[in-house]
Amino acid sequence: MNYITFDIETTGLDIYKDTPIQMAYTVHDSNDKLLTEKSFYIYNGKKLNPIITQITGITDDVLIENGVSPNAGVVMWQTALRAFQPLTLVGYNIVNFDFPMVQNWINNNSSERFKFPAVCALIDVMIIIAAIKKSKWMKLIKAAEAYDISFKAEELHDALADVHVTWELYKKIR
Repeated sequence: MNYITFDIETTGLDIYKDTPIQMAYTVHDSNDKLLTEKSFYIYNGKKLNPIITQITGITDDVLIENGVSPNAGVVMWQTALRAFQPLTLVGYNIVNFDFPMVQNWINNNSSERFKFPAVCALIDVMIIIAAIKKSKWMKLIKAAEAYDISFKAEELHDALADVHVTWELYKKIR
């Protein structure tokens, strides 16, 4: 089994109207060996809300200069999922946000018949931590602090930094 920990930064919080602007993932094997990691920007041709730039640090210029098209981004994600079968997806708030947003993004940007490669399981670290702590869902930064995971606060809301913190949380709770 391979574990793909992923995160996205988006144009907003509406899983039907908003879209990813950054996607990052790491792939670990069943022995926790890092097989690969990747981060890429996605440019959908629209200007970002300044609030999104403030939260993520991602600017219109970054997307224009470094972003791939939504279709190319979908192909990159689908290729990763197909390359590391069998797989489990790991993330922070992926059940209620990241996974459905990515599914909608794929549906809107792919003409393939089977758009989402097989996923054996989804592990939502946020939901598991809330159950363990018998608490409300914590923001990623609070969960990392609760589990003594080192991170640079200024790097959070970069998808790859969030992926690294999420993987460390997952290892602690499993």
